[in-house]
Amino acid sequence: MKGKYFLVYGLIITYAVVSILFLQLAPVNGSINKINKFIYDLKFNISIAGREKKKINDVVIIDLDEKSIQKLGRYSSWPIAFYGEIVNYISEGGAKAIAFDMFFTEADSLSSDIVSYYTNDVSKKLNLDKEDIYSVIKSLNTEKIFADALQNSNITTLGAFDNYFRDDLKQIELPQNMLQIPIENFSYLPKMKQITNPNLPIKTLSDKAHRIGFAHISPDDDGTTRHYEPMFIYDSLLVANFSFQLVLDALEIDSISFTQSYCKLYSKNGEKIDIPIDEEGRTYLNFYSGKKAFRYISFSDIIQKRIPQKYFKDKIVFVGSSAIGLHDLKTIPIDLNYPGVELHATFVNNALNNEFIHLVDKKLQIILLIILIVISFYLFSRFNITWTVISFPLVLLGAFLFDYFLFTTHSLLINFGLVIYFSTTSFIAIVLYRYKTELQEKMKVKKTFGHYLPSSIMNEMLNNPEKLRLGGEYKNVTALFTDIKGFTSISENVEPSELTKFLKEYMTELTSSVFNNEGMLDKYIGDAIVALFGVPLGLENHAQKACIAAIEMRKLSHKISAKFSNIEQFKDLVTRIGINTGDMITGNMGSEQLFDYTGIGDNMNLAARLEALNKYYNSEILISEATKNELSDEFIYREIDNVAVKGKEKGVRIFELVDLVSNLEENEFANIKIQFNQFSIILQNYYSGNWKLANENLGNYLEIYSSDLVAISLKQKIESFNLIPPENWSGVFKMESK
Repeated sequence: MKGKYFLVYGLIITYAVVSILFLQLAPVNGSINKINKFIYDLKFNISIAGREKKKINDVVIIDLDEKSIQKLGRYSSWPIAFYGEIVNYISEGGAKAIAFDMFFTEADSLSSDIVSYYTNDVSKKLNLDKEDIYSVIKSLNTEKIFADALQNSNITTLGAFDNYFRDDLKQIELPQNMLQIPIENFSYLPKMKQITNPNLPIKTLSDKAHRIGFAHISPDDDGTTRHYEPMFIYDSLLVANFSFQLVLDALEIDSISFTQSYCKLYSKNGEKIDIPIDEEGRTYLNFYSGKKAFRYISFSDIIQKRIPQKYFKDKIVFVGSSAIGLHDLKTIPIDLNYPGVELHATFVNNALNNEFIHLVDKKLQIILLIILIVISFYLFSRFNITWTVISFPLVLLGAFLFDYFLFTTHSLLINFGLVIYFSTTSFIAIVLYRYKTELQEKMKVKKTFGHYLPSSIMNEMLNNPEKLRLGGEYKNVTALFTDIKGFTSISENVEPSELTKFLKEYMTELTSSVFNNEGMLDKYIGDAIVALFGVPLGLENHAQKACIAAIEMRKLSHKISAKFSNIEQFKDLVTRIGINTGDMITGNMGSEQLFDYTGIGDNMNLAARLEALNKYYNSEILISEATKNELSDEFIYREIDNVAVKGKEKGVRIFELVDLVSNLEENEFANIKIQFNQFSIILQNYYSGNWKLANENLGNYLEIYSSDLVAISLKQKIESFNLIPPENWSGVFKMESK
């Protein structure tokens, strides 16, 4: 037992070490990350499919859509003054904040063709110097209109971007209205994205904007956007995403700190918000639905003042684009063409309503994984291989449903890649271990039982070795013993080669009869065969099977006797058989070195005694009353005595098994019934001690049935009782010898 537990503990430790080592491999980590992305996307698609779609009104998007392009002309020709009009209109309506998911990195100047056209036109009408006119028109732009609007509103944030693909990297001084925190202020920082080549709005605008921030949200390596990056690192400074800046202003955040799991924001009034982040400082976006979960208003409708100013009261307003031609459409888990501006709007709404997706605490994740591994090991090792294979996807399904429940009810995210990894590796470990041990077990079973069981039972045991319970257990079993009459004398007078040839065929044929009736060969003892019916697997009608086998054995014995009749000793061969049914201890009665599956107990011994009693009663097959009680009407038998075998006081009624009804002609069966009825009357006189009447009746009986050897042996016994009556006769004949 200690060795078994040592092996199990060794397996678990080996599994833990190997699986953790495999986790360090890049391909394994890559696969786990892919699984996590797939499961994340799947959960969003399932949850959003069943979610009621509703518009979010606190955060609004002014959309540079196809409608605006149709009404206002080609986007590239729009004057910057348009944006000034937008800012004035919305800010006058009482908006809380305005943010442009756009880049204003070039001056709003007229092309040389347009400048030349208007120069010529003005000079014709006003007769002024063309050079002066050209210089004036060339200097015209609408940036000041937008800049004045920015200054007057004092709530507008502009976006910057990282021109990282350019080679001419250079350090620039960031504007004062961009959040800049020295990284040395932090005891811990995640591995945030580096800004390498900042591209800022033109100075005219950036100087007047309330805030400047970088408008980056990077997709994962598969092209799908799932995360949001609140902050970036530039040189030795921490800078903010422009939409994150809106959150900082809206919540009046005074200070920021980082842990391995959170970006912690502290407000001036003492309140704080924890943004869950990963090791790269990113947070998962909690999407509300497909595109346009927020209220979208066409840019042209604002220019044309079709929306009342009061609508924007206390709202956060993003200006961005959903138009295909403006190339700001992203792929997210639930949409292939998702406006980039809505990513920023989603984060802001997540933050203001504290609707973040939280990663499960690492300690809790470890505990959950340990529970999963324990459950997996228990299930995968408890059932047979077929059910183990079936239980594997069920374990994964159960884990996914639990994960989905946490995701939809508590916005918790489990590392499901690790769940699948440890479920799969534990499954593989158990299967390999069981394959090895069960293969060894099958070889052990086959080695032990291969020559003792029919193929049907052997296959069942090999497929379900757990049905074979090692060690002793009480079972209701039928035992069968055989022996050849006078075999000692035969063996002494027959050539060894002939004896060997005879025994080979005799044992083969009679053992086949055992196997054909689903019995188990216990052992050979010289010429004797010991068989058990009902082990090692249960057999409902084991007594009947044993009796059928015995009848077949008798016929086979006569057949083999005739085949070897050229040898005198093999003529008129008689096989004596004893059968008893009852509870006995069955199992491995051998040792660690030698497996010996057998049965022990009084009921096993009685079967052996019944075989020996055949010699005394001149019978061939004797069965006990317990066996007789299990037989159907298809069997022909008769009671012949009530015997207390040597060493026992209690008598056992014994019966001679004759044949199956199906083996006899109808008239033969009728004659046997008459004969056995007469014998039964004689037997009752014998039991009651009426020796004289029993003897007289036996004399008459034998005149008709002179070949009934059992009746002859009974007559001899009764005659001896007439001469010397037994003391205290109770109808039980006590055997003084085995």
